[in-house]
Amino acid sequence: MAKVIAVNRAMDDLLALISAAKEDVLTRFKSTTLLVRERAASHLDMSPSQLDREASKGAIPVILIDRRPRYCVADLETYISSRRSTVRRPRTPRPEAPVQVSPSRKRNQP
Repeated sequence: MAKVIAVNRAMDDLLALISAAKEDVLTRFKSTTLLVRERAASHLDMSPSQLDREASKGAIPVILIDRRPRYCVADLETYISSRRSTVRRPRTPRPEAPVQVSPSRKRNQP
């Protein structure tokens, strides 16, 4: 029984190490990987010309290598997270105020 507990603990420790290593690799990949214009536009699900417009506005940083634009995956992820918003529910209209009807003048009745 004690051996089973020791093996389970060792497996849990190993899984924790693997998970931490995976996160480290993903972080390094995102921070160092550069994409060409078409791949970056595809990553953002937009056209290359829209990517150019966003980059010219300064919304997406550009890295020039041999006068060719490259885009860092981490910068693209930052751009995506900056554009996140919650869906707003449509405003429910206020109930209309009751219409004030002026009292009608009674005609002189005989």
